[in-house]
Amino acid sequence: MLRMRRLPIVIFIIIATLGVSIGIQAQAFPLLATTEIGATYQDLGNLGTAKFLPYVIIPIFIGILLDRINNVYLLILGILLRVIPLFMISISTSVFEMIIWQLIMGSSHSFLWPAGESLLSTDVRRRKKYIAHMILVFVGGMMVGPLLGALVLEVSDGDLRLLFQISGVIMTMSIILTYWTRHTRPTKRHTSYDLKSLTKIFRFPVVLSLLVLSTALFGLLFTIHPAFLNEQGIDISAILVLYAIYGVSRMLSMLLVPRLHNHAPIALTTCAVMITVALAIFIVDTSYFYVVIAMVLLGVGISIIYPMCLEAILSRTHRRIHNKIIGSFASMVGIGWVLGPLTGGYVANAFGSIAPYWLFLIIGAIVSCMSLLLHKKQDTSKLLDTASDGH
Repeated sequence: MLRMRRLPIVIFIIIATLGVSIGIQAQAFPLLATTEIGATYQDLGNLGTAKFLPYVIIPIFIGILLDRINNVYLLILGILLRVIPLFMISISTSVFEMIIWQLIMGSSHSFLWPAGESLLSTDVRRRKKYIAHMILVFVGGMMVGPLLGALVLEVSDGDLRLLFQISGVIMTMSIILTYWTRHTRPTKRHTSYDLKSLTKIFRFPVVLSLLVLSTALFGLLFTIHPAFLNEQGIDISAILVLYAIYGVSRMLSMLLVPRLHNHAPIALTTCAVMITVALAIFIVDTSYFYVVIAMVLLGVGISIIYPMCLEAILSRTHRRIHNKIIGSFASMVGIGWVLGPLTGGYVANAFGSIAPYWLFLIIGAIVSCMSLLLHKKQDTSKLLDTASDGH
């Protein structure tokens, strides 16, 4: 039987494999759709929406299922739902086919990620560290993936479809890894279907605003952005290198997360500002040097926001409803992932490829101001509390 102290290691390896699998092909997907299928920016938006839409709805129910069945089964199901679409996308010839497989792939993540978070959250004392490490190995995989993808493209003379086949093979390895989790029986809490607990997450509007902004940009980065960069004259291999740099910045920033938890408000505000500056760079100058700077800023900002937002909410809610909170949190992530490509695709199609960056620049500035005001309000409250204690 797999001991619980060894379970995180297996999950980390599975998540790292997921990161590599995504990193190899994610940036190539919009390029495959535009260059070989003939997709427009609007089509890219629809494809991104199809991929991320299941992550809005399914995690809510996953949050309930996590309390009722072995989480490992959900993890395995998530892996299986990812492997098949990767191979099918590699032979797709129409936007409609790609939309179908994107929907299934989105469903995969809806099972896989919340199940992984729940399994790691069984140890409350190490939860913060485990989830940070989970994201760390994921972004590490996403850093390695684009480099492998660039190498494959060089060897295969730019065969984009081959990237999806290799990605599927790599992801299949995760199924083998789940063999060592087959006897794991995490504690199950047979809680009632209390839908009110799912809404507890809305008590944190500013935190959710930051989360949705960062995840919307993440969705944009992996649907519209590669096509935008290619339109600016950056070739496919150079784009993959950019995403590898983005992955490095994400991985390094994750190392800072444990040190920043005591300074969450100012850290989250700083991340929002970094994201806004990155968007401004894409608008002003798309030379390779400045694009690298913007990708690094996005990598740091997006990476820190996610775990800090999750911990901020979990630390202020009862442990009894944590799985439901994780499900609701995942749904909010999905909403961001949908909004990014959906709005980005339609706005780019209607007003030009630079328009989505203007839109998110304005939103980023507003969210940054909201976060800053909340930070000042919290500081003022602390001062008032201190003054009251003095009297």
